[in-house]
Amino acid sequence: DKMGLHSQDTSELHFENVRVPNANLLGKEGRGFYHLMTNLPSGRLSIAISAIAGARAVFAETLQYAKDRKAFGQPIGSFQHNRFL
Repeated sequence: DKMGLHSQDTSELHFENVRVPNANLLGKEGRGFYHLMTNLPSGRLSIAISAIAGARAVFAETLQYAKDRKAFGQPIGSFQHNRFL
């Protein structure tokens, strides 16, 4: 289940009785899961770093908007409701 990633075009693939020429084999036969587990943490770290950077950028833009946008003659960030967010 790809919670929150429904628009991501990925799927699970199963191959049975498929021949792969030795020239096209990546790593050693039967060691695919090992290679996946070796490389997966660095990919997860990259995704986490990108998510944090994006969140920081969105927060900075939102904060600036709350300071610049005025309603009833004052910045919307100064309203009591917005101070608790």
